Amino acid sequence: MWHQAWNGSVWSGWESRGGLLTSPPVAVSWAPNRIDLFGLGTDNAVWHQAWDGSAWSGWESRGGLLTSPPTAVSWGPNRLDIFAIGGDNAVWHQAWNGSAWSGWESRGGLLTSIPVAVSWDENRIDLFAVGGDNAVWHQAWNGSVWSGWESRGGIVTSPPSVCSWAPNRLDVFARGTDDAIWHQAWNGSAWSGWESRGGLLTSPPCAVSWSADRIDLFARGGDNAIWHQAWG
Repeated sequence: MWHQAWNGSVWSGWESRGGLLTSPPVAVSWAPNRIDLFGLGTDNAVWHQAWDGSAWSGWESRGGLLTSPPTAVSWGPNRLDIFAIGGDNAVWHQAWNGSAWSGWESRGGLLTSIPVAVSWDENRIDLFAVGGDNAVWHQAWNGSVWSGWESRGGIVTSPPSVCSWAPNRLDVFARGTDDAIWHQAWNGSAWSGWESRGGLLTSPPCAVSWSADRIDLFARGGDNAIWHQAWG
């Protein structure tokens, strides 16, 4: 794992964060000057390293026997939730509650893509992945219980990307069979239908929000360049 940082005025050089990993990394922050970094190791376990504001920890195994890269989300200070696909094609979940890690638990499902998790409020998680029917499937934690899996429909050819620009708002993007990006949104009371955002893309999309009512969407095009679309 290699790391580079922007301190507000300049970029650092690249530094090795070590490890022996087989997946892309995922990084999440639950407080100022805090980073938690996760990746899949050669033993198919999830490995974790943290920056506490002054120093990096060593790598520690979070265990598991996983077949996909992990995804991580934080819904509050000193809270982390990790998700990955297991050998049974179900999503598996582990949580840090501020003092201890839980064991791995199955969140069920029969999924074929990396899961993606997003939080739009304290004690809220929305989890998405592609199912065996090539539709997007969704499960949510409301602070006390998990919902069952529900189909969000669509026929997609990439893992979904999800962002939230406000409480009770979700925007889901995935590549369709026509290589365009398709979009579905939750407005707080109902889901929209799927709409095409166009393009001729060769990678999964990546969506991010940096303010209320703002989305920036990125994907690789057939020319191997990065293409961008924004909702303002």
